[in-house]
Amino acid sequence: MVNIGKKIKEYRLKAGKTQADLAHSIGCYPQTISYWENGRPVYTHELDSIANGLGVTVNELLELPGVVTVEVEMDLRKVSTNDLLQEIRRRTIR
Repeated sequence: MVNIGKKIKEYRLKAGKTQADLAHSIGCYPQTISYWENGRPVYTHELDSIANGLGVTVNELLELPGVVTVEVEMDLRKVSTNDLLQEIRRRTIR
């Protein structure tokens, strides 16, 4: 399972950004970045802005190979990243 907080920190450091830099670029507080990097939930509706702020794709951030298209019957604004990843992996044929 991908630790999204570790990936955010990894890509943030690769980009040479502080938590404050990333927070400013995506419109949140630096404490929010710290929360995410320390294991607090990241929700699916936040992934696109986080990835854009880091200069990567959502697939790279989640360590998903290529383009993944899955029909998921859930309100994505209320789904944690880990729950979404589990659902994608459950439905993806390898």
